Amino acid sequence: MTIENKTTNNGRINYTVIDGPKTGKQYTIVFVHGLGSSQNYYFSTALKLSEKNKCIILDNYGAGLSGKPTSYEDCTIKTMANDVMNVIDECGSSNDAIVLVGHSMGGMIVNYLTSLNKLNVVKSVLLAPVHPSMEISNAFTDRIGILQKSHNMGMLFDVIPFKATGSACSDFKKSFIRQLISCSTVEGYIWNCQVICNAGLASDEWLDLYSKIDIPVLIVHGVEDMTASFESCIKVINQGIRSSTIHKMDGVGHWPCIEDDEGVYNAIISFL
Repeated sequence: MTIENKTTNNGRINYTVIDGPKTGKQYTIVFVHGLGSSQNYYFSTALKLSEKNKCIILDNYGAGLSGKPTSYEDCTIKTMANDVMNVIDECGSSNDAIVLVGHSMGGMIVNYLTSLNKLNVVKSVLLAPVHPSMEISNAFTDRIGILQKSHNMGMLFDVIPFKATGSACSDFKKSFIRQLISCSTVEGYIWNCQVICNAGLASDEWLDLYSKIDIPVLIVHGVEDMTASFESCIKVINQGIRSSTIHKMDGVGHWPCIEDDEGVYNAIISFL
């Protein structure tokens, strides 16, 4: 196994390749994280999956070690999807059998990429995926306004680890979530919030997008997730995609890879 950290040629995206066996690889698995997070959200899961697969974990634009926005232009799912495709191309994996994994807003990017049919995506995994809606768009518009006034991430990293996790989440795991959020810049976080807001303005178009996805999809749902709730997100996505399966996790909220990394790994392995 080799671990190599890189950036795209223009420095926009930082990513890490965890390469498994030199021969007999099963898939190239590409992981897209959610809002207020980084590639490290997936490191434990990707490390285990790299025993038989090539794994690529990346920092979204405006997050982790990737480039920071200087303006709030091009805040779209299409822009973020292009970033993922550029990373896959740089890794020489465009023709590989690809499995896409997306957490929260990363699930939106995975669904968008899969619907384009530009990559050889054979399966996808959605972890606590968000369905864009006007309600979500309005909520994040309000959050952007608060951040622009306070210019301080403290209101988020001191609240989210407690409000968005399930009853089985330990304080140690909450501290890791707090660390991920605290490493976000206000500008980068707002840029990513704006992506969610813009996606929510086209909610009906997403229903049509789901109907174009015809690969097996695993939806991992924390039963105590109030952020991507069952009724407003999981149920809508599941009903829209032709071949999707819901895997429920008791005691888990919105951060499943941290709250129960072993459970997520087992669910993905079984699905693959």
